[in-house]
Amino acid sequence: MSGLVDTHFWTSFLASLLAARVTTVGLLVMRRFEELARANTTYFSCFAAGVLISVSFLHIIPEAFEMAKAAPVWLLSGYVAMHLLNRILIAFVCDKPGTADFPMGLLPLLGLPPYSKSF
Repeated sequence: MSGLVDTHFWTSFLASLLAARVTTVGLLVMRRFEELARANTTYFSCFAAGVLISVSFLHIIPEAFEMAKAAPVWLLSGYVAMHLLNRILIAFVCDKPGTADFPMGLLPLLGLPPYSKSF
């Protein structure tokens, strides 16, 4: 059993290092080509959102439906909650001059802690 735990640890550790390296390289490339990055920020954000949605629909959501009968209710309520939060942020925070980019940073800031806590 100890060998299996060691294998899982090292596999997870190496995957984490790879993810950190890819992220670091991406940040360095974006910094090096800042003008290109700023011009295409919307496309990069849409690509990232598309990847997250694809992973959810192709992998996580079907597995959740198999595990719990209430999964569709939680899925819908989570979607509605995030949609309403986005609308509230846009209406009350981001309509002010100079704060147009807040939803890009504020919504993930509010959404990531509960997601990370579940693991």
